[in-house]
Amino acid sequence: MKATAPRLTRRNFVSAASVAGAAAALGSARGLGQEAKARGTDLADPARPAKHVLLIVGENFEELEFAAFTGVLAWTRVYSFKGTPINVTVAGFDKVIGGMGSMRIVPDVLVGELTDKEIESLDAVAIPCSVGPGRGRRTGRGQAHLASKPVLDIVKRVHAKGGVIATMCCSRETLAKAGLLKPEDTQCRYWTEAKKNDASRSSAADAPIVVSNRIISTMGPAVSWQSVMVLIELLLGREQAADFVKTCPWVFGQRDELTLKVPVHHVTTTKR
Repeated sequence: MKATAPRLTRRNFVSAASVAGAAAALGSARGLGQEAKARGTDLADPARPAKHVLLIVGENFEELEFAAFTGVLAWTRVYSFKGTPINVTVAGFDKVIGGMGSMRIVPDVLVGELTDKEIESLDAVAIPCSVGPGRGRRTGRGQAHLASKPVLDIVKRVHAKGGVIATMCCSRETLAKAGLLKPEDTQCRYWTEAKKNDASRSSAADAPIVVSNRIISTMGPAVSWQSVMVLIELLLGREQAADFVKTCPWVFGQRDELTLKVPVHHVTTTKR
């Protein structure tokens, strides 16, 4: 009986803990060279290890935030960028997940199926918000998913080992429930109705993006594109992030078509 190459699936690929591991898993599959070219990375080159981001998505997710994470991060694997590529694994709680509009996605893996090895390989966790029962598909399931024990355990484990946690809008509540933030911590509340002349108003209240202790929070989809760039900077460093913008003119423009000048507030101390 003629031997057949193992079936190549995205699930098999993203479960590899490193580029070397991914190359070994794919080595016996047909078309490794074409796969590497399509991804914009040389999977067999150990000198170019990838960063790994887990994107956790709940029902009724905010679609612009989701697309910013997947779309911008995917371009780090384009041929013109010679820095560290970032691989994204989309994790959810259902085989098909509905967004607040008409978007439907099929996650790479269910949250409950993630292995310890996969979680330990993560460099960051990104969480677009689930908008709740008042908008979109009018369901609160997504918010409950993002506050569930499996998600809280994942973000605590990744952050404890030095990883980055990127949230948008109300998904910061996941971190409050995980004990990584207190409700009163200085984090982004840009959308609140606090008065400009309020003496107690912090500088973070006027910043649409806030970074504190490797945690990113934002006002929401209005700055989603830019907040993903903050994530890239934390993962790859300022030099690689700047080079990424330069080498992707079809994403960021050549003449400031997309100006990444949104104020970012970096918290230097956190009261506990």
